[in-house]
Amino acid sequence: MCLQTSYKVVATVRGHVGGVFCIVADEESERVWTGSNDFTVREWDSRTRESTRQLSGHANGVRSLLKVRHVPPTYPCILCHSADFEQPGLLCFWR
Repeated sequence: MCLQTSYKVVATVRGHVGGVFCIVADEESERVWTGSNDFTVREWDSRTRESTRQLSGHANGVRSLLKVRHVPPTYPCILCHSADFEQPGLLCFWR
């Protein structure tokens, strides 16, 4: 059972060709990253709602994302993990 709320959809974005499994946002840079079953991570500009980069390199769907703050906030480092059975335990760092 869903609870009634006053929230309404104000915008949608499209870009991935597979389902989205994870999301992480950075309020300082106004960027959002999504990880998908299409083996990619996409970076989005939250103001324009446009995809600004597509990160490819996994051999399976991306299952988790983490923003690492050890770099300037204009381009934080993103750590992601996929369900890559050929290379179990593989983590990718993107900057």
